[in-house]
Amino acid sequence: MTTYRTILIALISLYLSACSSLIVNHDYNQQTDFSKFKSYDWLPFAENMKNVDEFNRARFVTAVENNLDTKGLIHNSTKPDLKIAVHFGKQR
Repeated sequence: MTTYRTILIALISLYLSACSSLIVNHDYNQQTDFSKFKSYDWLPFAENMKNVDEFNRARFVTAVENNLDTKGLIHNSTKPDLKIAVHFGKQR
């Protein structure tokens, strides 16, 4: 029983050590009053973001758009108040 428990603890520890943490960085002008903005649009995704698949890009965009929607901002491609630039990838 003790050997089984030791192996189980070792496997769980190995599994947890394989998990990586997510690092999120953002940059904006802290003097800006964002309550004045009512609409947004996306800048084109960079061509060098080939290492991120379309499924994860779509999930990201949907999450951001849902969050902005709850704050009262609408997606407007013709004349937005602000534009969102995105750069993301993964490290091994």
